[in-house]
Amino acid sequence: MSTEEFRHERLKLSGTFMRLLQIQGGTKKDALSLRITQYAIHRRPAYIAISYTWGNAADTHLVRVNGRPFRVRSNLWHLLWHLRQRGVSQFLWIDALCIDQANLEERNFHVQLMGKIYDSADRTIVWLGLPSEDRRQARALEFVGEMATTIRGKQGSARFRDVYLSDKYAARWMNLVGLCHGVYWTRTWIIQEFLQAKEVEVVCGTASLDWKDFEDVVRTMRAIDFRETEKPAFMDLFAHTLPVRLTARRISHTESTLEELLAEFYDSRCAERRDKVYGMLGIADDCGENETGSYRGPKPDYSKNIVEVFFEVFKYLRPSEARKHLSVQGVCLAVRALGITQADIEGYVASFAGRMASLEAVLSELQCPLTPDYVNIVDEVLPGWTSIRDLRQRLDQVDWAKYVGHEVKRKVSRSAADSLQRTGSGGRQTEYVRSPLPPDLVENVVQAASQSEDLLHLYNYSLASECVIPLEDVLLHEEDKRRANNTGLTKPSIVIESNLDRDVEPVRLGFACTDVRAGDLICQFRGVDIAIIARRVAGGLKIVGRARMVGHQGLREEGAAHPGCRSRKGPGSGRMWSGLVGSTEGNSRDTDNEHEWTMQTDPMSLWELLAPG
Repeated sequence: MSTEEFRHERLKLSGTFMRLLQIQGGTKKDALSLRITQYAIHRRPAYIAISYTWGNAADTHLVRVNGRPFRVRSNLWHLLWHLRQRGVSQFLWIDALCIDQANLEERNFHVQLMGKIYDSADRTIVWLGLPSEDRRQARALEFVGEMATTIRGKQGSARFRDVYLSDKYAARWMNLVGLCHGVYWTRTWIIQEFLQAKEVEVVCGTASLDWKDFEDVVRTMRAIDFRETEKPAFMDLFAHTLPVRLTARRISHTESTLEELLAEFYDSRCAERRDKVYGMLGIADDCGENETGSYRGPKPDYSKNIVEVFFEVFKYLRPSEARKHLSVQGVCLAVRALGITQADIEGYVASFAGRMASLEAVLSELQCPLTPDYVNIVDEVLPGWTSIRDLRQRLDQVDWAKYVGHEVKRKVSRSAADSLQRTGSGGRQTEYVRSPLPPDLVENVVQAASQSEDLLHLYNYSLASECVIPLEDVLLHEEDKRRANNTGLTKPSIVIESNLDRDVEPVRLGFACTDVRAGDLICQFRGVDIAIIARRVAGGLKIVGRARMVGHQGLREEGAAHPGCRSRKGPGSGRMWSGLVGSTEGNSRDTDNEHEWTMQTDPMSLWELLAPG
């Protein structure tokens, strides 16, 4: 018996051959033995694709592949052992075994092919791992099967609603929610594998579930009208789990762009950071080869520096025929998904040692216009506060009437209306009253000052040109960035934004870099919590530094977007301009001229602005 470790033979013709494996028979006591064979893709036999998590790299078991020893991780070993016990004899495709992981060229190729591999498989087995001692995962799968049987019965969804949506079943629903929060569902690659699979069987130890049962439960749940009765809390928790969201996509065959997928799954996990992007490419309808054979979007290449991967995503998100503006939200999510750190930036710059002109050329080529979704004027600045008590005192001294004293309509009581009618006021059913200061406006600012670590990173960028930050500033240590134009480490300034249209919304407050001054512009982007302070200079705008605005209930904010971002032209126009921007003379102006608020930027500068502190 050979003791030389198994090594993959090179694929005969890259792009036209693939490997498949079979589990060879044996008893419980026998070592696992596998056979891997190459097949021409157009003549390959029917096969089952496996979707699973790799698990701990240090926890391995020995198997034999083509008669030679080979180590696999523990989670895969348990899967193979269970499949042998079930007598599975079909061909299998498993990434850890069917791809030569040591061959970079082969890995790059298979990443592009991954979607087709799962789409072409007869079915996909999802391996959740071994069950816990109390078999709660198995019981959750049994619960789904039980509900699906009821749904397909005579009374169908009516009986499902009457029986299973009662508090009597709350514990079983919560057990199912626990299954839906398992480790498997947190991994990036499973998103593509799960969505591309024709048929799915979920396996946990000896328990299994045809995913069509889960789909039936989700369909029925989504069809129920909960307006007449209150939706049970466990239903809401279940509806927001990743398996339900993925299943809804499978049912509706939802098409998605890479930007949309990053927005939904940026917080998924994987051992290889590049896979946070590469794992989405197979299901991004705007990426990959098009009809002409040219490649759209980022292209998988594991030899690339992680910063280069980020640059590719930035390039994809730049303005184009399909996208009017740079997607700052997409860039922000890519930064967080890839986990780009200061050390990554420093390492990437170091790779250009002696070739700084080349790096500057790369950044110059990637420059593009940056157009905010929301622009408003800094009306007042409160600098230099020293403590929370001092902050409260300063805020108490602000003349809030000029910001939040707008008029609002209020219904008049019947007796008051009768009185108005008797006095000849026309019997109006409304009157105008002055709006008080929103109770949480000041408190939210104080709370942010007390708790937010992000306020330590509202740096000044005095040497920036438009929104391009000099590389030497980007590379500064965090403490040096804090001291830039702020040697005394003064606390960030409080800014109050202008509220020219006082009958629209109350004012917002925020924290900004210490270089801010009245008349500067607050520029904000859809879905991004960091704002930037810009200043009008000869020839356009120039970034001053970072800011973070603080909302309150009176604004009725949605996410990170200020209500002012809603269009003045009415719903459906697609516009995101506030209408609150004033000219240098203080008069309101038409904000349709987007170019007036546009600056040039590059990916390194946006990383500096958007990266968490």
